[in-house]
Amino acid sequence: MNHYNYLTDMMELPVIPLRGLVVFPEMVLHFDVGRKKSIAALKSAMNGSQKVFLVAQRDAAVDEPNIDDLFSVGTICEVKQFLKIPNSDNVRVVVEGIQRGELIAFSQLKPYITAAVEPLVSESSEETKEEKAYIRAVKREFEKYASIIPKISNDVKINVISLNNGGSLCDYVCYNSFIDYKEKQEILEAVDVSERLAKLFVLLKKENATLEI
Repeated sequence: MNHYNYLTDMMELPVIPLRGLVVFPEMVLHFDVGRKKSIAALKSAMNGSQKVFLVAQRDAAVDEPNIDDLFSVGTICEVKQFLKIPNSDNVRVVVEGIQRGELIAFSQLKPYITAAVEPLVSESSEETKEEKAYIRAVKREFEKYASIIPKISNDVKINVISLNNGGSLCDYVCYNSFIDYKEKQEILEAVDVSERLAKLFVLLKKENATLEI
């Protein structure tokens, strides 16, 4: 079922709707899956290209989401591990984000959801002075944020300091922050790196102001 269309770069992939969770490219995530359709989609991926499309639901309470219940931008991921949880119908899965993707249309609903997904690539242009300034500002705001949130490890702080690619920095900071998933979704949807940096800077500044109060 999974294949590339080399004329359009469109991909047909099994879809896993996520409740209150946003996955970013280059990040490794493990989580439990309980819905039968999602488990069937994972099994299909494991028997094929091992790629799935993970996309957050607009409302986590919806049990049988249709295309309007999902955000349009998610992440194309590779399934790294798939384990059945003992004494449970649920499975535990480990995935690695590959790149952003846009949900175009569902291609089937049963026994699991598959969809046409268009890969989204951040345009690589020469880093501007504005971007460099935003990178420094994002690091500064995250340092302040991490000093207030004790759950953020020193390894994460060190990694943030060492990251100089604006796009990767934004994704990594978002992944390691405890901000609301809908706000993380806004960062995921920002394909343009300059826009992503600006959005994250404003978001972190707002979070820090709230936390200080």
